[in-house]
Amino acid sequence: MELLVTLFTDLPLDERRFHGLLHDLASNGDVGTIAPDGLYAVHSFGEGQNPHPGESMQVTVQSKDSIAAPVVRQLRQAGFRPAHALEFRAPAGSQAQQHIWPLLHAYVGELQGWVLTTRLNFEETASAINPPVDLFAIAAAGNGQSNAVLISATTMKQLAP
Repeated sequence: MELLVTLFTDLPLDERRFHGLLHDLASNGDVGTIAPDGLYAVHSFGEGQNPHPGESMQVTVQSKDSIAAPVVRQLRQAGFRPAHALEFRAPAGSQAQQHIWPLLHAYVGELQGWVLTTRLNFEETASAINPPVDLFAIAAAGNGQSNAVLISATTMKQLAP
């Protein structure tokens, strides 16, 4: 599974709160069919009750301890204290990846917070936002990885299709 986006929230999420969030999202047509399991949910897109696995996206709640130190530093400099991270994953090259932005916007509408992704280009994103506030480039660790874009949920809403 390929990590597409991470949403950082300052809302503490236990299983009950996460399931409440999923219940609130269920009426949104952009989230697909939701199958929750603890602090994990599968969003299935496509026709019928058993869509192809390539049409599913996983969302997993992670503790704040899983957040990389450079990201935590940047979030704190922006005045944000993350409590949890939600990781959005889909099979590499899958059709489910086309649903990432509408799904993310649905979550952002409920949670607010900050988004980290390598799926946006910093320069292009900065030019699309007027003015380019709450937007940072984060150097990705590892060999050959792209830099990531860290963007506030409020600013992210300006990119909504």
